[in-house]
Amino acid sequence: MAVATLLMLAAALALAAPDWTDCPAPCICKWSNGKKTALCRNAGFTTLPESLDSEMQVLNISGNSITKLGKDAFKKVGLVNLQRIYMRATGLRDIHRDAFRELIILVEVDLSDNEIANLQANTFFGNERLRVLCLNGNPLRKLGQAQFPTLPHLRTLELEGCQLESVHRNSFIHLVALESLNLKSNKLNNLSETAFMNFAHLKSLALDGNPWKCDCDLRGFRDWFLASNLRSVSLICKEPEHLMDVPWEDVPSDQFACPPQVSFHFFLD
Repeated sequence: MAVATLLMLAAALALAAPDWTDCPAPCICKWSNGKKTALCRNAGFTTLPESLDSEMQVLNISGNSITKLGKDAFKKVGLVNLQRIYMRATGLRDIHRDAFRELIILVEVDLSDNEIANLQANTFFGNERLRVLCLNGNPLRKLGQAQFPTLPHLRTLELEGCQLESVHRNSFIHLVALESLNLKSNKLNNLSETAFMNFAHLKSLALDGNPWKCDCDLRGFRDWFLASNLRSVSLICKEPEHLMDVPWEDVPSDQFACPPQVSFHFFLD
């Protein structure tokens, strides 16, 4: 009798225990690709959902209206076990540098198609297992010195269509394991080969769709790039006018030239 009572009590407790699949509507929580996943796309959220199970591994909140991620944004809502965060097209424009702090098993972040114009250099500090970072379609305009912290396992960095006008020669200095870098369809007219010298594992460097100025300032990068094994499509000159629409490989290196500098010296008796 006592055994039967205990079994009934255990069953009742099991039924009463909260289930991680119980989500705040209209989210759907389920197993997906072997991960505890919260699907909250286009759900009308203006902040991160606060009542998801702390063991959630994947969070997709794309298509909501979340314009800001403050300090410890995910930690404050109990989501410290996230491995993947998808936050596309939420209108995000302001990210505190510690927004992702203590997400130590985070491996993928997609913040594409937002309004991020300024990314602080220490953003993602401590997310050392991060492997994929997508920032496509944000108006970043420039990448500064040591733009990214030490991310020893980052393999893929996506920066397509970010209106980038300049990339510091040391922007990627801490990303030694990078294999794929996408800088397509930006506003770059020049790059330094120095920016890529610490990449021992780089296999893909996408640069097409930029308005390259084929002059002496680009010559060093042009020579390095054409000699590398990274070229998949031809890059096209947009300036100067006499080289417009000509592929890099069709222009000899010595024709990547700058007009001579003329200076006048006046001597007074």
